[in-house]
Amino acid sequence: MHTTVGFGQNASVTTEEYLAGIADQSHRVSGDDIYVGAYNRVVAAMAMGNSMSYGKLESPSLRRVFNPFIIPKCSQAADSKDAWQPQDMSRNPLVLATNEALNAKSKISEVHDGEWNIVGVNLAKGALTTVTGEIHTLKITGSETLTIGVWTNTSLTLGVDLPVGRYQLVGAECFANYGGLFRFVPIGEDFRPGGIMADDDFQSNLGCQRMGNWGVWCEFDQLTPPSLDICPYIAGTWYTITMDLIKVG
Repeated sequence: MHTTVGFGQNASVTTEEYLAGIADQSHRVSGDDIYVGAYNRVVAAMAMGNSMSYGKLESPSLRRVFNPFIIPKCSQAADSKDAWQPQDMSRNPLVLATNEALNAKSKISEVHDGEWNIVGVNLAKGALTTVTGEIHTLKITGSETLTIGVWTNTSLTLGVDLPVGRYQLVGAECFANYGGLFRFVPIGEDFRPGGIMADDDFQSNLGCQRMGNWGVWCEFDQLTPPSLDICPYIAGTWYTITMDLIKVG
């Protein structure tokens, strides 16, 4: 299982700068610092912004070698691939020290008001193991005021009557007016599994987030599905979430 945290701000300069940690109930956040807990392996990273030239991760542990760039990224900058796609490190995670501060940086080529630069990081306790089974896919579309720079939480109405039992969430993808980050909030748990959220402007390659490739995200029964957190880089009004489920009990 993994948990998703985010950094972001409306950058005002075209030189490299730190991004603020996005306020989070599951992690201690102080300014640019998000403090790492038991989930201390970086298993995926995501970077996006209108004119983001690059994104980076930084921590005392990472600096022992060098602060890694996040490639690919989604941006209209000249050197960008313009694709919604996470950097998948699920089989070869970067190891952080528990209780150290994790930071994210970005560099932009142009300043755009009302459009943030965002870096998302998936953290886990170890490498993620692919799961297989009889996977059923569920799609939900909802209306919600999606605010830049915060995790907007919304309840999920599944739209189908799930048979009584327990379900594993083994993959997901999310689309909205504009891209960003999304994550699930399982009831009573301290982790928030998620990934990159796409829009319709760019191509997307989200296969690593789907069909068991990142293992089990969380479990729930038919009466207690997780809620959904969304953090866009431009404000939006709607979302579509696709969930891959395995019935296990």
